[in-house]
Amino acid sequence: MSRSLPRKLITSEPILSEFEQALLLKARVPHADAAAARRQVQGNPEVCQPVVLSAPVCRDADDDAILGTAIAAKADLIVSGDKDLLVLRQYLGTPVITPAEALARLQR
Repeated sequence: MSRSLPRKLITSEPILSEFEQALLLKARVPHADAAAARRQVQGNPEVCQPVVLSAPVCRDADDDAILGTAIAAKADLIVSGDKDLLVLRQYLGTPVITPAEALARLQR
């Protein structure tokens, strides 16, 4: 039996910062637009303080912050397009799925 996707989104300051930096550096979005996009995203989900992991799990510390956010939030799912997270497939029993898989669960 498949678990349905929860309707509550949760994020953390490290995730919001990485989102804004990706807009600035990778997408070359102007600073004012990146800050506005961050405020818009931040306004929707619940923001929590991530747990600091006792040992690194991912090669990128930003990815460990995502895992720490999932622990703090007692998340049912971790949704990411990051290959370093997706390769885990699950973390401490929490499935790591792609945005496409999350959307498919929402549409069920």
